[in-house]
Amino acid sequence: MSAQTAIANLTKDPVKLAIGAALLIGVLYLLARKTVKDVATGAANVVSGNNAITQNQTNASGEKTDAYEGKGVLGTLGAATNSALGGVPASIGEAVGGWIYDLTHLDSTP
Repeated sequence: MSAQTAIANLTKDPVKLAIGAALLIGVLYLLARKTVKDVATGAANVVSGNNAITQNQTNASGEKTDAYEGKGVLGTLGAATNSALGGVPASIGEAVGGWIYDLTHLDSTP
């Protein structure tokens, strides 16, 4: 049966045409709903900063760091930059943070 014959048979029987259209619409709806949900979830993860990019970061020594997790879009961008530069930004951040901590938490014992 050719495509033209199949189409001709469907147009002769409106019930078959309606059933076919309903099935097609149902399948398209389910596929679209899943795709939209997946896209929305992915976008929400990027915006919140809780995603695979931010959760798998290391410093230049290869030690795991959570500095980028939960920091929103900037955290995701920072984590991507950190990955591209081999963890150097995370190591710099740890060094600067340690230096600031040392300055603000002086030992007051003689």
